[in-house]
Amino acid sequence: MVPATTPVVQSGGGGGGASARFNTGYDSHVRDRYASRTVADSGMYLLPHLDRLYNDDKTHGSVSNIDSQQEQGRRQKEDGHSKPAFTFLDVGCGPGSITIDFAQRFPGAFFMGVDPGESFVSAATSRAAELGVDNVLFVVGDVFELEDAVNRGIKSSGMEETFGADGVSFDVVSCHQVLSHLSPSQRDRALRNMHAAARKDGQQQAGDGSGGGGGIVAAREADIEGLMSIHPETRLLSRWRRLFYSVLRATHLSNEPSVSSSSSTPAAAQGTEDKDELEKRYPGLGSTFAGKYLLSTALSTGLWTRRQVAVTGSLNSHSEQAEKDAWVASIAPMLEDVGSSWNKRAVEYLTSASSLSGGASGQEGEDKMRGLTKDEALSMMRDVAGAWRDWARDDSAWLGIGSCEIVCRC
Repeated sequence: MVPATTPVVQSGGGGGGASARFNTGYDSHVRDRYASRTVADSGMYLLPHLDRLYNDDKTHGSVSNIDSQQEQGRRQKEDGHSKPAFTFLDVGCGPGSITIDFAQRFPGAFFMGVDPGESFVSAATSRAAELGVDNVLFVVGDVFELEDAVNRGIKSSGMEETFGADGVSFDVVSCHQVLSHLSPSQRDRALRNMHAAARKDGQQQAGDGSGGGGGIVAAREADIEGLMSIHPETRLLSRWRRLFYSVLRATHLSNEPSVSSSSSTPAAAQGTEDKDELEKRYPGLGSTFAGKYLLSTALSTGLWTRRQVAVTGSLNSHSEQAEKDAWVASIAPMLEDVGSSWNKRAVEYLTSASSLSGGASGQEGEDKMRGLTKDEALSMMRDVAGAWRDWARDDSAWLGIGSCEIVCRC
């Protein structure tokens, strides 16, 4: 396994160029929010697949719970076993809390987390060392240069023998709330790169005729547009919802090469395909979140048939005081911190005369959200932050966010 104090592997660009793709930015309040995520609230759909891989490994025997898994992992290390039960690549791991949680549950497996944010990777590395988790490695890297990031990580940690002479590939390649930060064509590229990193050597048997014998590619993405419920949803919180959608949608479209910089209509000058053809190729063109398009995005790559993709869904609930306080602690700084990445994008949107999302101000009726002065925009966002704090103090308040999950067999 890798050393307990895992080195941070720097990428050539330092993660700076890729950070623009991460819509919420790398500010400390964002890092702290993502550092609270666990397998219990973000990765339960993967546990049956990992249990099967762990139980099928002959060096472990059959184990059925986390205590047995951890004991088997300790015995494996004591006996000198070097080959992990399975290998897991977490793409866009953030500050690593989910990756580390998985690694603790399966100590005989090997985990690698890749993220373009150097501060996130540094936090993940420190956390793993503090907890004594030595079967996980964190690397600075980009999903669009995934092979390079993985190879740098493997080389730096001396793990070449673990993967053999056939090249680096993983039993499981997973991402969590990553595709939602990308434009549709970027989601396509990301899934293709994840597929390329998954094992295809036939050692894992699907057994049901639903796919090949290689590894799996998994993703979990929220659908905040369709599967987000706020109670009570005041006028200011409704305004936040529209602002959040609009800012992210504008960012996606500005990153989409097939879309004009001044309209939501694909630029004919960029190619011969019309809007319908582009939407067919890239499901969710101009959509804020990837959740409801997750299955269609995977199928549109042509890498998997429908029978090779298992689909589930889950809900994250915020009703206990600690849950509500944690949510507000992550949202309020985005609205109030003038130096934060998201705040800058929101001000740019609110003070502009027209939107990449194509919506005219008049469509919002009395809740005008466009063409504001900078002072008006900042004042409005402070009011919205205050509304979230009022929401958190309400004993009856509840927030629910639904996510789609896919597991694709290679």
